[in-house]
Amino acid sequence: MNDLQWLYWDEDSARVNPRKCRVMDVIRTLGLGPTQTEQTLLLQSGELVPWCKGELANRYAAMRLVRIHRVVVRNRPHLPARFQMGEWLSRPLLNGQSAFAVLCDPYFLEHRLERALLIISRLTGQSPKSTTGKAIAANVVLLTP
Repeated sequence: MNDLQWLYWDEDSARVNPRKCRVMDVIRTLGLGPTQTEQTLLLQSGELVPWCKGELANRYAAMRLVRIHRVVVRNRPHLPARFQMGEWLSRPLLNGQSAFAVLCDPYFLEHRLERALLIISRLTGQSPKSTTGKAIAANVVLLTP
């Protein structure tokens, strides 16, 4: 089994490795590939698996992962399906920057990613604040005039 297969299939290590668990959560939710994940965490090419295993130290990547994961977990119920996320992340927003560019920005700010994911969820009709799509039960209190 090669290193990339370890990242995807070794579930035993995911239970004892919170870093790998967070990485897989972000990959599964946003539909990112390993190369895109390396770009997001500002790791060099081929460093993702050794970093997840703890063989490579990078505090900056760890801090970015925790902050990105926090935003992804908050917005997960309202995001479109994983197979659609690649297209949505690459679409330019009103400021001309895509959500993937926000993820890869060295000056990453959580509220910018939060805003980009909120826009994606509203455009796909998944957001509880959207009036055009179905609301997710127990997350929204409908107000009638």
